[in-house]
Amino acid sequence: LGVEIAAPEVRRRLIALGATVKKSARGKNLLSVTPPPYRSDLNEPADLAEEVARLTGLEDVPAELPARQFAYSPPNREREFFRGAREIVQGAGFTEMDTLAFATTADNDKFAGIATGEPIRVQNPISEELRQMRRSLVPALIEALRFNLNRQAQNFHAFEIAKVYSLQGGAPVERIALAALSYGDYALAEIGKPTVKASFFTMKGVLEVFLGALGQGERVSYQ
Repeated sequence: LGVEIAAPEVRRRLIALGATVKKSARGKNLLSVTPPPYRSDLNEPADLAEEVARLTGLEDVPAELPARQFAYSPPNREREFFRGAREIVQGAGFTEMDTLAFATTADNDKFAGIATGEPIRVQNPISEELRQMRRSLVPALIEALRFNLNRQAQNFHAFEIAKVYSLQGGAPVERIALAALSYGDYALAEIGKPTVKASFFTMKGVLEVFLGALGQGERVSYQ
């Protein structure tokens, strides 16, 4: 309870509840308590402690935080890397998405991405259509674009960093993938000039910035 209560007082309060209280043979200041049959909610010592405090008022219990041992967790380099990667793409004007890890058979066949192996079938799918684990992040981005266009959105720039799945040699394999989709006006231009439209070259620029920020720009070539 966070407050000391003498054993005789604890005994008195429990008896007032209608409980049968006896001294326990297991040690001094230990009580053997049998709750009354109409109190089916008294199942463990914590329940009895609450009743002991309640009978005279919970205001008698001092409002103090329990002592806790604090320790810093070791650095998680993988988590830091992906946090930084997300911030890079967000800084390029893209909104992060978090989509379901399931896909239709048609989407997996059409957008296999760079995955090898076979699709993974779900034994208990959440719907009849989503019967496989996704092999690519692209279908969900396209579906989000369609959703926004149907609601008169003029621009759409989104990305996702998440796991994709496949069967390789009969065993399930998962890996982290990055996918981004850009549609409409990408950036405002100078006064009197047209806006910059999303295109292959704007996406290539985003990719170059991304790889450069990760320190991998010199290791990548384009053909």
